Amino acid sequence: MKIMLVAGEPSGDLHGARLAKAILEQNPAVELFGLGGPLMAEAGVRLIADPTAVSLIGFVEVFQHVRYLLRLLKQAAHILRLQRPDAVVFIDFPEFNMRLAKVAKGLGVPSLYYFSPSVWAWRRGRAKKLGKLVDMVAAVFPFEADIYRRAGAEVIYLGHPLLDTVQPSMDEVEIHRFLNIVPEAMKIALMPGSRRQEIKAHLPTMLEAGRLIQEQVQRPVQYLVPVAAGIDDELIREVIAQRGEGLNLRLVHGYQYDVLAVADLVIVACGTATLEAALLEVPMVTVYRLSKTTYRIAKLLVKVPHVALPNVIAGREIVPELIQDEFTPETVVRAAMPLLQGEAREEQRKALAQVKVTLGPPGAVARCAALVLKLAAERGVDPRG
Repeated sequence: MKIMLVAGEPSGDLHGARLAKAILEQNPAVELFGLGGPLMAEAGVRLIADPTAVSLIGFVEVFQHVRYLLRLLKQAAHILRLQRPDAVVFIDFPEFNMRLAKVAKGLGVPSLYYFSPSVWAWRRGRAKKLGKLVDMVAAVFPFEADIYRRAGAEVIYLGHPLLDTVQPSMDEVEIHRFLNIVPEAMKIALMPGSRRQEIKAHLPTMLEAGRLIQEQVQRPVQYLVPVAAGIDDELIREVIAQRGEGLNLRLVHGYQYDVLAVADLVIVACGTATLEAALLEVPMVTVYRLSKTTYRIAKLLVKVPHVALPNVIAGREIVPELIQDEFTPETVVRAAMPLLQGEAREEQRKALAQVKVTLGPPGAVARCAALVLKLAAERGVDPRG
């Protein structure tokens, strides 16, 4: 049995790797191949290309790399025709994957979309289109499942895979000792994102905010920057050298959930990391900044009241959102200070606990793996004859 996995971003690489491991646990004889990053390769996926190395956010930024993406699409379509897998799993990367899904549909190769396009945010017409292209949408949010179902797609609500994985590897005392953190210090995590453009856009302002917070609190502050796979360590160090002078700041490699577990607060770029922090009930201030041109286009196309995932899931603003020009060192400090102690802190933590309840039980990755294997096993007439 051959299964093709297609991911094009660092977050997709992470989810693809976890899915690959679950598939191989349930059926070690499966051959996995496709597009992805280093985590998927480590998990046993034979990569034909790694688009995660140039992962992009924004209309302008993607347009600048359109030639590369078109070449990659042509290559992936060729491999799909040549290999004729028993099933294809598309993971996020919507503009690319929806085009490749059309190729799979034409070949009669069964397909499943995992982390499907965010039709709840914009372009809801894609839900109907995607429903016609893939055999199954594996939804990770309940509201997402409802939208695709109303559009006529075949949908199963899995729950979110982060419920299986977001947990520290040590207890609090061990984390302090292992990371050499003074327990009495106030601990603030800075999470600017995993792409170069996100680090450049967010980390300098986060560091400036950190300096202002340090001036206002009455105890030592330890700043922690968790560095996950795919994050540009060299760029982070360069920005810290320029903007982080005077801060008690430490880069931590590979222990993101341990950092969050002991953090008093996290200043975090909108994305998956906001949900990870929510599942650990860490008070947070969420931020995001795009290029001016991309932001103007997004304002015209994206019509949602909230950007941060905890707010989207809750249906109301439970964590502060500082987007574009609202994201300054001063606004971060104004949002952060009430969350370091007192009533606002406890209210946000209670709301984050409810977000976890809303997402349902763990086990999503194993359920998705079983669904993929079932789809591949039930394949109809083999196009290879």
